[in-house]
Amino acid sequence: AEAEPVQGYPNLYAYFRNELRYPTEALADSIEGVVTVSFVINASGKPEQIKIQESPGAAFDKEAIRLISSMPDWKPAMLNGKPVASKISVPLTFQ
Repeated sequence: AEAEPVQGYPNLYAYFRNELRYPTEALADSIEGVVTVSFVINASGKPEQIKIQESPGAAFDKEAIRLISSMPDWKPAMLNGKPVASKISVPLTFQ
């Protein structure tokens, strides 16, 4: 089975929407864009190896990493009945 948020994807996306803070240093340029973040959900269901795949700028990277680091718990992927690490990637929209 794939790794998935304990409370489901809709809940996770609601968390992203509610918690995402547009970086104040980018306000002046009113940049909009999507940050694609990849991370590994380890066998304990925690995110690690958080990496920015694409991004409109460094200010956004910091916020994306903060969001992913503190997101709600995940159920790890299962292989042959054992939890295993798996790679996930999600888009975060800044506007």
